[in-house]
Amino acid sequence: MININELALPVINTVVNGDSGVFAFRYFLKQDINELGNAVPTYGPWYGIRGSVQYVPRKMYSDLGLDFTKVYINAWASVEIYANAMKNQPDQLFWRGFLWNVQSNSEWNWQNGWVNVTAVKDKRYVEETQA
Repeated sequence: MININELALPVINTVVNGDSGVFAFRYFLKQDINELGNAVPTYGPWYGIRGSVQYVPRKMYSDLGLDFTKVYINAWASVEIYANAMKNQPDQLFWRGFLWNVQSNSEWNWQNGWVNVTAVKDKRYVEETQA
């Protein structure tokens, strides 16, 4: 089967998005308990990915049931990315210097290789220190 996503992304990103099609993602692995006894999510390593990322237009927030006090993006890629409903914690994206928590998967996942998710900006994010 031909993966239309893989054929289209180079053209879409060059013409429409420029650098907006490059992002990183990481999978949620498990909950660990820290020294204080609090559950802390543990994630796998960051993976670089090419896809398509765009801000959700604010005029669509009401139709999508989104919170006007938050900022959202839509991301399309050919990797499995999950929202809260499928796991204890969302997978995460890193795009344009910000951390984004996957909030929902579209109902048409894996159509011709495309996976579409909506992610919300994590305002609590503090850049991870480099070792």
